[in-house]
Amino acid sequence: CERVGGTQSISFDVRVIAATNKDFVELIKNGQFR
Repeated sequence: CERVGGTQSISFDVRVIAATNKDFVELIKNGQFR
């Protein structure tokens, strides 16, 4: 059974969010946050 849209996209989004959360504070300090 596979979920609609596939689970790869979900895991990919989680990885991106986790990566952005790590540098989120640094981005704000550097003023690079959009």
